[in-house]
Amino acid sequence: MRTTRRGFTMIELALTLVVIGILATMAMAKVGSTISRSKVDRAASIVAADLENAFSTGGRLRQPLVISCDCANRVYRVNDQLNGGALRLERNLGPSTPFTVATMSFEPTTVTFLPPGRLSQQLQVDLTVDGKTRRITMSSAGFVRITTPTP
Repeated sequence: MRTTRRGFTMIELALTLVVIGILATMAMAKVGSTISRSKVDRAASIVAADLENAFSTGGRLRQPLVISCDCANRVYRVNDQLNGGALRLERNLGPSTPFTVATMSFEPTTVTFLPPGRLSQQLQVDLTVDGKTRRITMSSAGFVRITTPTP
């Protein structure tokens, strides 16, 4: 007569834990990549919105605004060109902020928003967070586009 056993053996439990551990490790790598992509997308959206806002503000006030970048400190500013250079906006994207942008570049570093609704020249901004990069391009007519640059 044979007895029925109840429960699991230690080998079965150990194998189950190993499989769960492998799946959790694979999931953590994917989650980290998703978080990095989300951070750079959020920072790019903020910069694009600030550029559009500065462009429309300059047109509404009918006075030129200047956007300048302190790329080493990952800070950009929008100032009045008139009125003694009054500060309209200052945005910090550095490591002490939720964006934690690793590198930021503006090409050119200073651009003027002219009142009739024009930029002095096309602006290109590159942002990098944890190896993920986004490029924000603003045409001289004020159109903003966010793309992923090709290597």
